[in-house]
Amino acid sequence: WTLNGSATYRSPRYELDAKVASQVTARQDESSISRNSIGFNWNRSFGNHWYTIGWGQLQQNQELALDLRVVLGGGIGRDVVHTAKRLWSVYAGAAYTNEQFSGEPLSQSAEAAVGGQLDFFTPGTTDYKITNSVVAYFNLTGRGRVRVEQQSAWRHEFLKDFYWSLNAFDSFDGDPPDEQKKNDFGVSLTLGWKF
Repeated sequence: WTLNGSATYRSPRYELDAKVASQVTARQDESSISRNSIGFNWNRSFGNHWYTIGWGQLQQNQELALDLRVVLGGGIGRDVVHTAKRLWSVYAGAAYTNEQFSGEPLSQSAEAAVGGQLDFFTPGTTDYKITNSVVAYFNLTGRGRVRVEQQSAWRHEFLKDFYWSLNAFDSFDGDPPDEQKKNDFGVSLTLGWKF
């Protein structure tokens, strides 16, 4: 089971994004594994390709024994390249993270965040879009922990408003709870409709 959805609102100065991703893998001899994420981004553009950014995210990942992670952050960024066919953007800021791992006490932390986006797209009848985003979180509360969240997608429209998409994600945790995995990676192929 794989579900991906996104909605975007754009105005000359503002952009609001909402994304949802859900993946459930059923295996014969073991219990199913689920990974779910809901995210919101808010951007306000200034002159000369600068912008402010705010984001929020809810995550759950059984592969990493993560019952719930809530992330709220904000910062400043710049579009290094912004044309009709590509977008390269970087940002930096701070985030508050609240995490509940299975069998572990609730933990809260302040983190520095550095991220980027690399998108390629073509408008018109041969519509395709390649999106890549990555954000690294550096714990500021003394643990020296680093987390990295990466998502990529290659979407190709094959019929008016219908497309197929190859999606990949990678979640890395440099200091997970004892005896838990540091990394979770996955790839999925989906069919979609945009409206």
